[in-house]
Amino acid sequence: EAIRQALDVAGYPELRRSVASLSDRRSQFTAFRRSFKARHVLIMILVVGLLLPNIWISIDAGIPGNTKSAAGTQVADSLPSWLQPTSGPASSVYFGAAGTTLDTPDQYDSAGYNWLAQQDTALPAALRPAFVSWWDYGFQAIDQGQHPSVADNFQNGIDPAGQFLLAQNESLAIGVLATTLLIAEQQKSGLAYLPTDLNAILRSDGLNVSRLHTLLANASADYTLVVAHPATYLPVDPSTLTDLNAEYLATSYFLADSLPLSGVAQVYNDVQSYTGWTIRY
Repeated sequence: EAIRQALDVAGYPELRRSVASLSDRRSQFTAFRRSFKARHVLIMILVVGLLLPNIWISIDAGIPGNTKSAAGTQVADSLPSWLQPTSGPASSVYFGAAGTTLDTPDQYDSAGYNWLAQQDTALPAALRPAFVSWWDYGFQAIDQGQHPSVADNFQNGIDPAGQFLLAQNESLAIGVLATTLLIAEQQKSGLAYLPTDLNAILRSDGLNVSRLHTLLANASADYTLVVAHPATYLPVDPSTLTDLNAEYLATSYFLADSLPLSGVAQVYNDVQSYTGWTIRY
């Protein structure tokens, strides 16, 4: 609309009418020459100056970052020599101001997801061992990696994923994985406590099952516990700490403090065997 108004102000409609009203080509050229003014040139330069950069930046943004160099070289090769850049590589002259990089099969992350998709193929995708990472990669793990993800781009599961990535040692990291499956089992049963036969297994692993039940049954109490003991659970910001995050903190620290690394690993293995779920990647 702005471009149309600029052309109207410049008098392009009148110029067109004055030329179109004549049938003889020589008369049309004469009328065009007499009617064409400097303002027509200025407005056209202004319009082109506004349009061309926006068109070019749109093209630039549409080219994946990892193919911009090849595209830039193609542009340079298509131009006459006097329009080609005289300094610097042509591959970086024309593109690179906008856009993002897309995964290609030879990139390490894409290759990793392709490898992941080839694992556990005897199981349906939804029943395969889960993948834990920063949540921004969740959907890619599900789609390209063909495995469930602990967390996804909608920030589902960010609490266990965040606690796992920020765990201070291996015992805490494994404790977060075990806690994730324990909470899922608790939610599956709809009970405040874990099943009796699972309790027996955990008790044989050396855990205080009553204490574990207390931590799993009341996330708001876990919040109070974590905030009140920064020396144990590391300082946290009470205004951003959620009850669920506190539950993962309190429970994983309980597991790590109760057992050596091998014991925490045994608890995780037993919980995996009991529930049939596993977080392996």
